[in-house]
Amino acid sequence: MGYILARREELLKEAEEIYREIFRKSILCLEEKYHREGYKKSVTEVFTKTARMWKENYENKAASLGICTLYTSILRRTYAYRIVLLGEGFWLTRNAVELMWVPEGIPEFFERDISFLMKKLKSIYPRLCRDEETAVRFLCAEYCHGAVYKLCADFLEEILKEEEFLQLSKTEDFFVFFGDYRGEGEILYRVNER
Repeated sequence: MGYILARREELLKEAEEIYREIFRKSILCLEEKYHREGYKKSVTEVFTKTARMWKENYENKAASLGICTLYTSILRRTYAYRIVLLGEGFWLTRNAVELMWVPEGIPEFFERDISFLMKKLKSIYPRLCRDEETAVRFLCAEYCHGAVYKLCADFLEEILKEEEFLQLSKTEDFFVFFGDYRGEGEILYRVNER
């Protein structure tokens, strides 16, 4: 058993070193895509739809907007994020709007990189099992989440300036967060701080 754990630890360390270099090169291509005409619209669209759905379904004020990572989307290879607009009860609230969002370009970007990484790893570690491949995928997913976090942070001002969001009734301490669905997250924006 000790050998298996040692191999897994060594494999993940090697995978991270290789992927860091792959990611560094690939992120430049993704950033170019972000600055293309029309990309902003593809990002803001899901957020305006979320705000519109809140206004249609609830009379009370929205308290937070979340961009949530989903571990199941990594396993299923969909790379979807859950956009949630919540009332004052946060996760316990009955008032919530949830939409799935797959950021344009992310699935292709990540799958291409993972495919390249797996080929390299298989040349170093013959007979990778499915569990090891999944562990590598989850390790590299953090880089993918980092890219989406940066994308959301860069477009946040545009998202909040969309007409649907400007008209949305919000609490005095409305905030936007990025993180695990029903888990930990990081505040991207808080009304009081601007």
